[in-house]
Amino acid sequence: MTSSELTVLNLLGSGLSTARIAASLGVTTCAVEACKRGIYRKLGVVSQAHAVARAISLGFFDHHRPLPDSGRTRPEVVVVHARPGACRDRVAETLLACGQSFAVLRDSAGAHWLQWRRGTLAAVLIDPDPGDWQLPARLGAPTLVVCSVPPDLAAVGDAVRHGARALVWREDVPEDLCGMLSLMCRGYFTMTALCLDAFTAGIAAHPPELTARERDVLDSIALGHTIGQTARRLGITAKTVESVQARLFLRLGARTRSEALIISHRLGLVDRSRAEGP
Repeated sequence: MTSSELTVLNLLGSGLSTARIAASLGVTTCAVEACKRGIYRKLGVVSQAHAVARAISLGFFDHHRPLPDSGRTRPEVVVVHARPGACRDRVAETLLACGQSFAVLRDSAGAHWLQWRRGTLAAVLIDPDPGDWQLPARLGAPTLVVCSVPPDLAAVGDAVRHGARALVWREDVPEDLCGMLSLMCRGYFTMTALCLDAFTAGIAAHPPELTARERDVLDSIALGHTIGQTARRLGITAKTVESVQARLFLRLGARTRSEALIISHRLGLVDRSRAEGP
């Protein structure tokens, strides 16, 4: 697969819609759809969930990282969107020290001129509120989140769900910020140790316990089955499958079948040998 296809496949596994993927990558929805068709053709599948299931079976999500693009070693402009304070000052000082061009904006209304600027943009948010995510979405810019207080699983998970591609603890900003921005703009996902610890500790502390029926539905999703196929396979109604699937998503913290597969795979709930289509 091409680096673009691997990147889109990874974002599909995160449960992002076509429109959200397009906004994150700064491309059109038509370009994303074309990339998805290429992925489906190469994997021999016909749906998003089936593509993720086949990718899991092939080991794509075990060690996958988007391939770096040597043409994008650092962003041309970093947009810092945060309220005044010591943490924002630290970010600005660090960007100045490494010679990185940046702009500090209070809200998305002042970002109109950036939409016409050529070159790679990156966004930095500090302890973002829900409304703060409008700016990177409007710019189509990859986003790094700075945590000014020790993060927990909820904070890290919320940032990732909103499309953050990097997370850094405020104490690590002087040492790691510029390097992480460079990695992020080359297609990598990265976070500093404190953020990663919060994420992994939270997962380990709350392992999901699935019922037998939920496991049946999860296995069927991993096989690329539709709701109707799952109902026939299990001898139950489609409405029952939808109800069980909704409970499964709730337990896993997933929003889509693809995201449920990725989370289950990372938690060891999906046997790779069974995550293959017929």
